[in-house]
Amino acid sequence: WDLRYPAAPPAARVNMGMTYDGVGVLMFGGSTTLPAPTNQTWRWDGSAWSMLTPATSPTGRFGIELVRDSHERAASVRGCAESAV
Repeated sequence: WDLRYPAAPPAARVNMGMTYDGVGVLMFGGSTTLPAPTNQTWRWDGSAWSMLTPATSPTGRFGIELVRDSHERAASVRGCAESAV
């Protein structure tokens, strides 16, 4: 492990989903402040975080399992909640 200090990281969050997508590590959702989950999508390329803007995205979710479908070249959200309340 190497300690990194990226210039523009995403806000700290909990219960987000992460998976490797063949390019980098995708991170979706999670909660930066309860009970409001976020629907942000970020990619870590090994040196920097980039916020992505997919054409479609689910509403904010947390408690996520994010899985890669290499056949479809997409990531899917599984097992999540939309609200902590």
